[in-house]
Amino acid sequence: AAVRDAETAYSIGREIADPKDRALISLGLARALDASGRDHERARALAQEAAAIYGAYPRSPRDERDLARARRVIGGRAGR
Repeated sequence: AAVRDAETAYSIGREIADPKDRALISLGLARALDASGRDHERARALAQEAAAIYGAYPRSPRDERDLARARRVIGGRAGR
C-alpha cells in the first residue's frame, strides 16, 4: 500500500512547480520502494533526482535531513 500511495503522489507531483516539493515526493517513493525490497535501481534513481534538487537550492534543516535520507537510499543503506 505504501508503494501504491507513493506512486500516486509521484504521478500527481510531477506537475508541482516547486522543485523541493517534487524532491520530497520523489524521495518518498524512493524510500517506499527501497523499504519494500522492490526495484532498488528505480529507488536509487529517484533518490538521485531528489538529491540533485536539494543540492541545487539553499537547504533548510528539513532539506538537510531529506538529503541525508536520499544519500542513504543511493548508497543502499536506507534502512540503516
